[in-house]
Amino acid sequence: MLFSNMKSGINIYVDGEGEESLHFHQEVELLYVFEGKVELAVLNDQFSMNKNDIIVINANFKHQYTVSQGTILCKLQIPYQFLCDNLGYNDIIFGCNSMKEENEAYAKLNAILIRLLGAFVKNDSKQNCFSQQSLLYQLLDILVTDFLISNNDKLFLEKNKDERMYKINNYIQSNYNKAITLKDLSEYLFLSMSYLSRYFKKNYGMNFLEYLSSVRMHHAMEDLLFTDLNITRIAVENGFANSSVFSKKFKELYQVSPSQYRNSRGMKGNEKKEGSTELENIIKEKLEEYFENHDIITEKIESKKELYIVEDVKLGLPAEKKNVSMVNIGSASELLRFDVQKQITLIKEKIGVRYLRFWNPFSKEFKVEVTNPNQDYNFDKLDQIIDCLLDNQLKPFIDLGTKPKRIQKETDMAIVYDDIFQFESLEQWKNVIKAWILHLKARYGVEEIEQWYFELWRREDVIEDNDDYFSFFNAAYEIIKTYIPDAKVGGYGLKIRCPSEIKKELEAWKRQKYDPDFVSAYCYSYMPITQDGIEYHKRSTDDDFLKNRLMRTKEILREVNFPTQELYITEWNLTISERNDINDTSFKGAYIAKNMIDTIEDVKILGYFMGSDCCSEHIDSSKILNGATGLITKDGILKPAAYAMKFMNQLGRRIVAKGRNYIISQDKNFGYRILCHNYKKLSNCYYLMEESEIDIRNKYKLFEDEENLNLKIQLKNVINGRYQVKVYKVNKNSGSISDEWEKLDYSSEMTKDDIEYLKNICTPSISMQYYNIDKDVLNFELKLIPNEVDFVQIILMNK
Repeated sequence: MLFSNMKSGINIYVDGEGEESLHFHQEVELLYVFEGKVELAVLNDQFSMNKNDIIVINANFKHQYTVSQGTILCKLQIPYQFLCDNLGYNDIIFGCNSMKEENEAYAKLNAILIRLLGAFVKNDSKQNCFSQQSLLYQLLDILVTDFLISNNDKLFLEKNKDERMYKINNYIQSNYNKAITLKDLSEYLFLSMSYLSRYFKKNYGMNFLEYLSSVRMHHAMEDLLFTDLNITRIAVENGFANSSVFSKKFKELYQVSPSQYRNSRGMKGNEKKEGSTELENIIKEKLEEYFENHDIITEKIESKKELYIVEDVKLGLPAEKKNVSMVNIGSASELLRFDVQKQITLIKEKIGVRYLRFWNPFSKEFKVEVTNPNQDYNFDKLDQIIDCLLDNQLKPFIDLGTKPKRIQKETDMAIVYDDIFQFESLEQWKNVIKAWILHLKARYGVEEIEQWYFELWRREDVIEDNDDYFSFFNAAYEIIKTYIPDAKVGGYGLKIRCPSEIKKELEAWKRQKYDPDFVSAYCYSYMPITQDGIEYHKRSTDDDFLKNRLMRTKEILREVNFPTQELYITEWNLTISERNDINDTSFKGAYIAKNMIDTIEDVKILGYFMGSDCCSEHIDSSKILNGATGLITKDGILKPAAYAMKFMNQLGRRIVAKGRNYIISQDKNFGYRILCHNYKKLSNCYYLMEESEIDIRNKYKLFEDEENLNLKIQLKNVINGRYQVKVYKVNKNSGSISDEWEKLDYSSEMTKDDIEYLKNICTPSISMQYYNIDKDVLNFELKLIPNEVDFVQIILMNK
């Protein structure tokens, strides 16, 4: 039944049991299951929708669904042209599917949809229309902010496609009620009919006549439901040859005649039809009963400005800090560079990282000569980089795989892509691995190597199927375990994306000869989506993307009963772009603090990508900052991201408590260490821009709000005595290289003294206070500005 026809043209329906056969329409359609279950097919995908599930079906996507008995399905149909007019461009695609991803934005949509239903049930008059319109625009704002796939996200996009599609859509919208043909459109666009026909099939998923018919049917449906016009007039005024043609096409889509459809579901104007079916009455009664027992929250929920933290340090379930600090440094050949070796020293001394991960240990720079028929391999240069790590008290985390050298500007644009050799045969691989492991054992000893990690990722563009990968993995596993039995060997490098794909890959691994000691995975905040044959990497707006993906993957490991439940995230970041200025701001420090706090008890190894900006240098990186993902600039200046990781590494081993913005730990000297942050969500401005187009000068315009956070902290059952409370702050005013560079007018001509000045000034601010405690309670306050990270050391001076 049609609940409301808004002045915006958005129709809101509520349906119960039944089905919609395969059809398509020009409206963007949002389906929300208020109660029950819906079996849905969209193009080639099938989904089981349950209570609170939400999906957006894009314009002209063929779909069908079956609604189970007792179900209440809410359906919003949003005119495509309405979206185009308001957003200012065509080719609008949404990636909204709560069955594929977790995102707090779904909870926001859910809340608004419930309020919309409640408003319609509780008030049938027009006095509440502004409230309903407001709710709709809030819903549209969330869809655009969190789920719109912009042109920037497309991996393969035909040049000038937007302009061409705009012309096509504009022409058809202006002439759909006339007898237009593909020939007319081809002449208007100065294109051949054959090319235009192929273009339609590729970009619209249907031919010209099907699309034209869908546009005509859309307008005819509006007249059918909301006017008194007879069927013949509706058909002719919307471009159909006669009422017979219209009725035939209508029945093909909806399995009923236009008049039957109008009688069963239609309304004229904005008035409800007089007769309601039994099913409609049941739905209304259920909704009315629900809203009689549930208050509808209508006021806007304000974000908290104050957070009270009260923790008893002796109660609860204290846990040991689980994660091990690791960062990626890139291809092994990078470690041969003198400047990178200096950065490694900084990574250990200034940040306190324990493991350094690298790959391509047998690339040509090492002169191993894997093709040597005598198997007389030269491992001297590999020894140099291992020695460098060990001299800096760093342990190697070695990916044995062969990865191309890649510096990304966008998901679809690499500044550098240099491929490297591949092993010619499995036998060649076995010979090299065996020789190297024996060499390592002789040089460093078994006890040392047992502390290292060995990984083998799966290179999908080279290894055509899993069997090839598992042959190489099983061979490496067997050789390493033969000589270093307690070494840790794992791999695959799962892309944390579609759960069904992960299940399939893990099930295949279960059939192999050897089980990995750990499963490795990569996690970057993108959702892979394919629409109409076009591939996208949509930047996820989910602030808890890492946590949600991690927990879902661990669930899958349990579901498939995988032999090892140890999951490591060996590569992790918000972005893969090495030219995204957000990487150099205080936001990145808050981002790291938030995510490491969120996952501290759930993952042993969380490998940040990358350690140093040196590894992404190119001809376009002459400035002091270039938007690279490193913790340290190429000149050796620590970024806010580096300080966040340093603070994390300085936490005590015993975790006392943690919350959304903080974690409290205890050290061995009866003191406490607290890490807290005021992480801010990125706004729609960020997600609708190319990553490389983000301007560091506008960095503070990229966030949803600029509210400070006041933390009022009370620790109960502390030992009485005199305490020193020392607070280290990293924010835009202290410890932020991008903000200090701004004071130098973003100069591209920096002297050695200028760089030395920035090294000295880009450090956290420090403040101290003393407290005499005699009643077992310590109270103090912190004020954090947006994207600030604070590290608090509470030191017991004397008892």
